[in-house]
Amino acid sequence: MIPLIKPYVGEEEIEKIKEVFKSGYLTEGAYTREFEEKFAKYIGCKYAIAVTNATNALEMILRCIEVKKEDEIIVPDFTHPATVDAVYLAGAKCVLVDVSKKSRNVTYQHIQDGISDKTKAIMPISACGNPLDIEVYDYKDEYYVIEDAAPSAGAEINGKKVGKFADATVFSFHPRKLLTTGEGGMITTDNEELYQKIKSFKQFGENRKDLGRFSFDTLGTNYKMSNIHAAIGIVQLERLEKILNDRIKKAEYYNKLFKGIDEIETPYKKENTRHIYQSYTLYIKKEGFRDTMIKRLLEKEIQTQIGTYALHLEKAFASAKIVGTLNNSTDLYNNLLTLPLYYEMTKDDQYRVFEEITQLLE
Repeated sequence: MIPLIKPYVGEEEIEKIKEVFKSGYLTEGAYTREFEEKFAKYIGCKYAIAVTNATNALEMILRCIEVKKEDEIIVPDFTHPATVDAVYLAGAKCVLVDVSKKSRNVTYQHIQDGISDKTKAIMPISACGNPLDIEVYDYKDEYYVIEDAAPSAGAEINGKKVGKFADATVFSFHPRKLLTTGEGGMITTDNEELYQKIKSFKQFGENRKDLGRFSFDTLGTNYKMSNIHAAIGIVQLERLEKILNDRIKKAEYYNKLFKGIDEIETPYKKENTRHIYQSYTLYIKKEGFRDTMIKRLLEKEIQTQIGTYALHLEKAFASAKIVGTLNNSTDLYNNLLTLPLYYEMTKDDQYRVFEEITQLLE
């Protein structure tokens, strides 16, 4: 079986976890702080906050900017349900806008189409590891821009890391991501006030400590990352650039193989950006054939899957405000195919995937 993804973990992670167990301090602690500091340095931002997962992170940011039930949060329709789950869990209203069929990302104009006098924040997604258009961040002048960069740790715009541009950015460390802690996430920001609010909220609303006691001035919850998860993250971060460079080379090899095949479009990469291809997706032009390909490839022991979801089609989000036709999102939902891609994948494996796909398209 050629799997869709295979996390790159080894003995170094095991040894680091052993250190934590030997320390006797398993919850959030010194290893968590070390991971946060190193991640902030990697991104080039002032603050990083390690949390339980990216969904909790998005919800927490929205709560810390004090969204109210009448506030609207603009979200691209083409995304994983977790993005919109966070909006509803925080008690706000969701506005779904379309995306670019070419980049799979929301654009400045798509966001503009969704703005109203109730808009509180913009929540764009850098889909599949592909950075946003730099113009999207211009909305920071009027609204909060909270970037869901769950798949994009290491992606860059003009030589600067994603995680530096928005008011707050969220990363996921799920095993499908290129840096994994099993489960986990990270928030990055340069906003000290927001940082302090998030830091308190994720730990029950704790404020200052005096004589072994905390004060609790606001409500909060438990979204902390343990030393165990952070220890894995420290090791993973050290090898992230190695993983990314390898993945980009493999994506370029796929691009070379599929170049010139009329029935397929390979991923778009804008100039002066670093697309990290957390998901390597092909657009299948033969309408309705993508699902057949997934089934037939699995019969050949090759695991593939859809790109992601068009959320306006899902019952759970029926109450969302819809802007426009969302035709691009629907089209991508129906026709994007995600291919296997992982560190230990060989060129022979990739060529086999290519051969099986081209045979299906004949």
